[in-house]
Amino acid sequence: MKTSFVEKVLSLIQGGDESKIKRFHKKIVKAWKNQIRIRKDEIEKLKEQIEDKNEELSEAIFNVDVSQIQTTESTDAYVETYSQKINKINVDLDSFAKQIDVKNTEIKQFEDLVNLVS
Repeated sequence: MKTSFVEKVLSLIQGGDESKIKRFHKKIVKAWKNQIRIRKDEIEKLKEQIEDKNEELSEAIFNVDVSQIQTTESTDAYVETYSQKINKINVDLDSFAKQIDVKNTEIKQFEDLVNLVS
């Protein structure tokens, strides 16, 4: 038979503080579930930012400024500018993906804590 969080804590302390421990248990589980919800909301916002950046990337790739490629010299300079713009968007996309990974790890940790005390 699995011992509850409250039972385990009560076995370690003296006196009849069961109601305090139950209240604490309820509050800590609520706080952890709130943290899970917050991170899930943050992930949704990051996913929206990824969608926006993917659109920006498509536009940047196919939006070549013909006026910047009239001569060999101007083309060479534009290649650098164009590449930097594309690379910046890709760096942003990588950053968003990494942030989502971190948030998912944090969610898993909070879920593990909730399961541990449930």
